[in-house]
Amino acid sequence: MDLSYFIQPVHPLDRNYREILLEDIESVILADKIGFKEAFIGEHFTDLAEPITSCLMFISHLASLTKSIKLGTGVINLPVYHPAMIAGHIAMMDTLLDGRLIWGIGPGGLPSDIEAFGNQEIDRNKKMVEVFEQVMEIWWGEAPYNIKGEFNTITTKETLTPEIGQGIAPKPLTQPHPPVVITALTPHSHGITLAAERGWNPISCQYVQSHWVATHLPKYLEGLRNANKNEDPRGWRVAKCIFVADDEKIATNYAKTPTGPYGFYFSNLMRKLEGGGKLGLFASYPDQPDKDITLEQTLQTQVIAGTVNSVVDQILTLRNEIGPFGTLVYTGVDWADKQLAKKSMELMMNKVMPEINSHIKVEEKTYDIRVTDSKPLELSRPKVEQIGTTKFKRYAEGFGKSLSVGYFAIWLGVVLYTAIFISEVVRAGIMAVSKGQSEAGLSLGLGRGALLRLVVLPQAIRVMLPPMGNQYLNLAKNTSLGIAVAYPEIVAVGQTLYNQEGQTLPVFLIWMAFYSTVSLTISTIINYYNRKMKIVER
Repeated sequence: MDLSYFIQPVHPLDRNYREILLEDIESVILADKIGFKEAFIGEHFTDLAEPITSCLMFISHLASLTKSIKLGTGVINLPVYHPAMIAGHIAMMDTLLDGRLIWGIGPGGLPSDIEAFGNQEIDRNKKMVEVFEQVMEIWWGEAPYNIKGEFNTITTKETLTPEIGQGIAPKPLTQPHPPVVITALTPHSHGITLAAERGWNPISCQYVQSHWVATHLPKYLEGLRNANKNEDPRGWRVAKCIFVADDEKIATNYAKTPTGPYGFYFSNLMRKLEGGGKLGLFASYPDQPDKDITLEQTLQTQVIAGTVNSVVDQILTLRNEIGPFGTLVYTGVDWADKQLAKKSMELMMNKVMPEINSHIKVEEKTYDIRVTDSKPLELSRPKVEQIGTTKFKRYAEGFGKSLSVGYFAIWLGVVLYTAIFISEVVRAGIMAVSKGQSEAGLSLGLGRGALLRLVVLPQAIRVMLPPMGNQYLNLAKNTSLGIAVAYPEIVAVGQTLYNQEGQTLPVFLIWMAFYSTVSLTISTIINYYNRKMKIVER
């Protein structure tokens, strides 16, 4: 597992602007010095708490101050830029950094930025994709450019002068383009799948609860699979707020109290997300009401803090909960105590990460095997090789199906629950048949099997059908219990939609239509067979 660094940043409003910019620069230089692999820089235009207004300008300042760390935009809000501008800026920055640039992109989420640039009424995700594709056309195409889109047009037809280079945009050093990452926020996001299909890697945001983050990996692997790529989870980055100290009490006081720098960080984020109807991302369980979400609870569930051993255990627990990932992104916050903040980064790099990676290597050696040289129905012993990071055996590719933990849990639960009731219905139906019927059949010489098949069950089925129909109706409705294990069935997905978007009425109408359709269909089928099986009186 690699270690990256991310600064949004979020600073108290009463701090000097230049002072906090210099602090953020110092934190990235430190990350480079002690061995962090990457550093991502956020950008917002209208937020005094997050005052880096251009991540590219910030990175350009760091270009000569860092040696080996890769520097990433975290992220560039593409809808506010013209494609020609971004194409030129990214090409130049990638060249200056000698290929150390990571291109993080996003649609922009700060409401005041969206308002300031007049993007409230547009589909920002659509515009983001268009800008990206137009940048690719500039880099991969040849001048003169004649690129038309819904939002932007790029042309140099009238001014192209190739002999002096006029009208031709520079290309990046890294071909075909610098590596692209995108933030992953929404649970069960189909956008993660689409991003993976394009070759983009996701970063799960640091303020999203782990039960929602766990939904990102299947969507990422789905995208890789759709693109016929190796389903390698190492391209997935997961951001977390982490603080390491030599003393557990110091760590708790610094990172888990509302008055500390992490308390300020999350209080600021919670206020912003609440205004956008996305406070549910902080929920400790899927259906927790927004009114019950508190800062104290968020700090306890969202911040990993403690001594080296404690932090190692917490990160490994997180990894077991959400699945294997390739890079852990350490989130920087305001240096309320400079010495403690720097010490935390040093302990994280020098003490925590070696322990984590040693545990991961043991896991891989112990558990992960896959058949690589076998044929169906062949009795010879297959060859195996060690791959991946899961604890499950996978056999010959292309055979069988894999079940997610959530799906298996809800499947097993509803099957066992319903089977008990159906068995009682069957028992009651058989007991409802007069004992004299069985005695008559036996007296005619019928065996027990023939007696049950020819005499008892044809009469019992008439009694069983109505309550059996009720049980199948209950089964259809009980699948909604999948929400308890974070399985993305219609209720869980609907709840996510109205928590994030506030569209409560449409979601409830969809639920009503779906369950009504399913219930009426089951009822119609049961009634059909009930009419066929009833005794016809002459």
